[in-house]
Amino acid sequence: MAKYTSKGMGFSMDGAAATLVALSGQTNQVSIDHSNTLLDDTGLGDNDHTVLYGLGQNPTLSANGWMDSTVRAILAPLATAVTSRLYTMEMKLATLVFLNGEFLIDSVQISGDVDAIQTWSIGATCQSTLNSTTKALS
Repeated sequence: MAKYTSKGMGFSMDGAAATLVALSGQTNQVSIDHSNTLLDDTGLGDNDHTVLYGLGQNPTLSANGWMDSTVRAILAPLATAVTSRLYTMEMKLATLVFLNGEFLIDSVQISGDVDAIQTWSIGATCQSTLNSTTKALS
């Protein structure tokens, strides 16, 4: 079975005009995390712990990379103002394998250092169902 590598990955998010913008060339890491709470329902006298699924947590996305004019146009306004706008984001895992959804931006970081490329990072929480598809949203 073939293993997925970073060569097949990609990342896109809404730009200022609310159209998906490919940021793969400016991104060096993207991840999606999704977890559920577990509720302990062990009774008195039980020999082993037992658990039930509780509420599912909203999936979260984190990404970071290198700053350029395309990324600046999207992220600079988010670094200076609070917004309630949802952003469509898509993570490409491999050919014909995509995860996408509507995300609310939790955090934006833009940073730089002497003699270094400026960098960016975002954190976002999915506000709808995280979709797994075989076709890019584009």
